[in-house]
Amino acid sequence: MILMRGTVFKILFFWSAVSALVCAFFILFGWQWNTFDAYTHVFLGSHYADSFFSLWDVRWYGGFSIAHYPPLLHQLIAILSSVSGLEAAYSILLISVYFMLPYSIYIFTRLWQGKKKSVYAGFLAVFLSSIALTVFRNGQITTIWSLPFSMYSLVYFVLWHKAGGRVYFLISFLAALIVVFSHHFTGILIFPVFFAVNVFYKFRRQLLRAEFLKHLFYFGFILVLFDFVVLFPYWNLQLFAKKSTEAIYHLSRADYLKNFRAFLVFCFLPYLTYIPFIPFLFVFRISARNRFLLMVFIFSFLISLGDTFAFSRRILGGLFYIITLDRISLWATVFALPIASSVLYDLKKEWRTHFYILCVLIFAAFIVCQSSSFWLPHQEYRGSVDETIGFINGTVKKNARYITLGLGDRISNISYLTDSETLDGNLHASRELEVLNKYPVEKIDNIKYFKSSGRQALLEILENSDDYGLHYVFCFSEYYAPFLKNTGWVFKKNLGKDEMECSVWVKGDPDGLRDIVAERKFPLYQKILWGFVPTGVFLLFCVVFMFKGVLSRFM
Repeated sequence: MILMRGTVFKILFFWSAVSALVCAFFILFGWQWNTFDAYTHVFLGSHYADSFFSLWDVRWYGGFSIAHYPPLLHQLIAILSSVSGLEAAYSILLISVYFMLPYSIYIFTRLWQGKKKSVYAGFLAVFLSSIALTVFRNGQITTIWSLPFSMYSLVYFVLWHKAGGRVYFLISFLAALIVVFSHHFTGILIFPVFFAVNVFYKFRRQLLRAEFLKHLFYFGFILVLFDFVVLFPYWNLQLFAKKSTEAIYHLSRADYLKNFRAFLVFCFLPYLTYIPFIPFLFVFRISARNRFLLMVFIFSFLISLGDTFAFSRRILGGLFYIITLDRISLWATVFALPIASSVLYDLKKEWRTHFYILCVLIFAAFIVCQSSSFWLPHQEYRGSVDETIGFINGTVKKNARYITLGLGDRISNISYLTDSETLDGNLHASRELEVLNKYPVEKIDNIKYFKSSGRQALLEILENSDDYGLHYVFCFSEYYAPFLKNTGWVFKKNLGKDEMECSVWVKGDPDGLRDIVAERKFPLYQKILWGFVPTGVFLLFCVVFMFKGVLSRFM
């Protein structure tokens, strides 16, 4: 049912090649770095490149545990970086996942549609607006990396239950482990929901049959067991580490009727590809299975609307204040892929002119979303940080800590290119310093966006800087200058050539660093499991997937 032959294989290989080339084209011009999270993942990769089995890093927050984030993708970045460098390793993995997307989306769509309709999903995989935003605006490589493996796991579970064959079970199980070893939000929440919705609809007439329940329990029990044992440091920190006492605001949870930017970024753009499809939902007959998917899509869409209505808050409960809802938008568009591919097929068959017009609109939506970081910038400072990095490496070194103000998410860019410690960071769930956790602010660098609580946090940090070994501030926004002057900080110099890159402020005399956060210790066996198992699972999946035909004869 799922396996490809002849023409289908050629079409999907073509779209996989196009997908990888499209990604490589934008990577060539550096678009992947003008994003929120790309440098954060490079930074985390740099940790494993420096010390593969260590779970503690002092470069952020006065010290934090790297175990707050599942390790697999960052370990792969570290391994590849030994021959390519960190930034190139990130780009290689990004191109790789783009190559995987058309096939994985095709086999998912095949669960719902016939072969002829499903091949159109390969085209959609290349130009889907939500994927463009996820990668080239948000920089969420771990999210997009988890997407094809979620589909592999689902499809091969279906094949295992229907046809038997241990190799199908192994592929499904290993793919699921790759998801949970790569991205926490997808592994904990999205993948189980995605898996359950598809499996339970597919086998709705077998839900109470012993064989189905046995397969489901067997699969789920072993997956949870592996996840908990291998990632025990992560689960231990999630359950018992001290967290911020108040929810940290995120724009995706805003009321979109009152905040146009939030509406544009988190509602209009993610669903832009599908807007031209809406009229055709009333033209073509929608099958029962497509009606089910449409209901799932609408349900997910309503959850993704943030605080616009009470629906999202009521459904998610406490999770509403923790997660960012752009992930929900991405997966809502995934659920709609079989419907969209069916519409494209029907149009190509009956109204060819409309089909080509729709394809042009899909491509236009892709370009609009792909370029959104430029016409709707999200980074306050977009200049060079080279001189700042040079100053830190030459002057700050390991004698003092520093912070940046107004730089944005590129603090990760500085962090992975220096060995100095900053009091700030880009992974707020991992911080343990009390002064950072008692205020509902994302990071010190963008503290002005958090109103009175942000100002209080900044003043406390600047006034008591000696307590944290903080002696340097790199200011990229004039907004913060009065706070620095009023708390005794002294302007030292400007950095930059043609225009001011940033201003350097100092306070006190650096006399070496003392620990301000107690290092978390992990048993050796946990470090070994954390280091070896995720990468071992990935390598095993690659071998089994490539040689599944041969292995199926012996399993």
